[in-house]
Amino acid sequence: MGQIPATYTSFLQADGLKGKRIGVIREPIGANTDTSAEDYRQIWAAVDQALRDMAGLGAEIVDSLAMSEILEMARSIPGNNEGEAAIDRYLAGHPNAPVRTLRDIVLSTDEMVLPTQRAQLAEKLGRTVSEPDYLMAMLTREEVRQRTLAVMAEHRLDAIVYPTNNHSPAVIPADVLTSGDPRSTSGSNGPLSTITAFPTLTAPAGFTADGLPIGLSFFGRPYAEGTLLQLAYAYEQATQHRRPPSTTPPLPGEI
Repeated sequence: MGQIPATYTSFLQADGLKGKRIGVIREPIGANTDTSAEDYRQIWAAVDQALRDMAGLGAEIVDSLAMSEILEMARSIPGNNEGEAAIDRYLAGHPNAPVRTLRDIVLSTDEMVLPTQRAQLAEKLGRTVSEPDYLMAMLTREEVRQRTLAVMAEHRLDAIVYPTNNHSPAVIPADVLTSGDPRSTSGSNGPLSTITAFPTLTAPAGFTADGLPIGLSFFGRPYAEGTLLQLAYAYEQATQHRRPPSTTPPLPGEI
């Protein structure tokens, strides 16, 4: 209660980075990052430039944060046990749905379900929140939250930044039905926000040599959405990295 401002537009300040302390996570957050890859180097070159830009706009950059143990703990958390019950409950609210339960989806012969997705969904069958590993996962998740907050408090940080992805999006393979889910891009740094449930906002930070966009994630404390908007807005307005896609029409109001 009382955490929602009257308007978030009040945070859109061109000098919003001035005096703010921003920490940097350089260690890959996800477990599937190749630090020797060319796209990884290009992405981090853009992030390093972003750090210089933000320092030039008045931010204090704390580079870098020692979070290896916290991130290792976060990576150890298994998938939750809520999937089957949540999906069944959702489907129960849609009487016209072609399936009634997660088990129906797994056992269906519908070709719209990728084989790899079907296998992942099957792993959720029979899992419940009553199992001991679920309790351990929740306890570990809370420890990651508290230790992340402790790092932010120790360094008096307003936010933490890191590349949204350490790799460019993968090319969809020709044998997509059997080779895996193309939506799962390697090098994702999203898990820290997902595990902690803390807010994150991504701003454009440039492009790779082949024209693919690079995102810079601003990560903050609970209910710090306004601060993240303030920081990202100041950075975005000063750098103007966004380039509208050439394959889509402009949004209303865009030039």
